[in-house]
Amino acid sequence: MKTALAVKQLHFSFIIPDDWEKSVLDVGFRLRGMLGLALKTGCCFFDAKKTVCQDCVKRPHCHYGQSFESRQAITIEGLGKAGSIPHAWALSLSLNGMRAQATLTMAGSEIAHQESWRSAIEALNLNIIWQPSTWFEQPFAYQWQAITPLRLRIKGKTPREHQDINKAVLTSIVSKMQMLAALHGTNIPESRLPLPECSHTQWCEINRFSFRTKKEQDLSGWLLDITWPQDLPSDWQPWLNLAMALGVGRQTSFGLGRLTPLLS
Repeated sequence: MKTALAVKQLHFSFIIPDDWEKSVLDVGFRLRGMLGLALKTGCCFFDAKKTVCQDCVKRPHCHYGQSFESRQAITIEGLGKAGSIPHAWALSLSLNGMRAQATLTMAGSEIAHQESWRSAIEALNLNIIWQPSTWFEQPFAYQWQAITPLRLRIKGKTPREHQDINKAVLTSIVSKMQMLAALHGTNIPESRLPLPECSHTQWCEINRFSFRTKKEQDLSGWLLDITWPQDLPSDWQPWLNLAMALGVGRQTSFGLGRLTPLLS
């Protein structure tokens, strides 16, 4: 599918360790944590396990500090102050028995870091097997399905009413695409993105245990189907394809907010 920014993917697989929970999200959470540490170890100018990125003077020159940890409270030219910068990458998983099939999707400027990502993946203690890297062209899909929960917000709160969920999906996509566009020196379409219709909504309770902080983190969100109007402006299609490739909502780097075309 045609996307507003270039997209590349790294595909790899590994045998799930015996002591891991055998669910897509639990494996994804573990993999993300290991990948983050491997990436930081390979990139950090200091002690990767002790360094805090927030005020690090080397952060502008560090792939981990730029891409893995979201930069907070910065100013984007043309948009003003932003709470955090969206990731231009996403990690997704599927399970086939004891084997996990993983895909790292990179968009825009993040593609320049693909060898750094590859080195971090190879450093994982997981006996990695590489698969061919591909990105398939396909027609725009007017119906999507969330296969991992979308962590949505509207006016700072988790939406509970049906109409609020529709608006939260729209707001999340427009905001993320607007920031990614500004960071790449371009703009989202001037035409208005119409409100999608969300159906089969289901609230999904998820908690993640962080081995770094030793605390539980609530990552609950919505499973749902999304239908776009048939009169959707065509100039929005590449941006919506990008949104589907990178995921929608918060914590997409955890594998949340993953979307796929809905097969009829």
